[in-house]
Amino acid sequence: MSGETAPCGTLRGERRHRRAGEPPCEPCLEARRAYDRSRYVHTRVLQPCGTDSAYQRHRRAGEPIDSACRNAHAEKVRAWRETTAFNQMLAEAWMETA
Repeated sequence: MSGETAPCGTLRGERRHRRAGEPPCEPCLEARRAYDRSRYVHTRVLQPCGTDSAYQRHRRAGEPIDSACRNAHAEKVRAWRETTAFNQMLAEAWMETA
């Protein structure tokens, strides 16, 4: 490619912008996004609503949390609080105050 410049709207054009120290134009950014999307394979299976994983997904996305997900999260927190480590910590704190 002697003397030829990469056209905008291609991945090579996006690289040309970056090497020149300039912000890429919108067509070049879209070419980069398309390339990145083609390389990313979404392998995770999204858990359905009514699970703690879905609750966390709603929070990360800033979505409203439905009651099934809220209940699942509450159950997980309740189970965590019943673990020995948490109970041990509470018992020690209670003994210090008593």
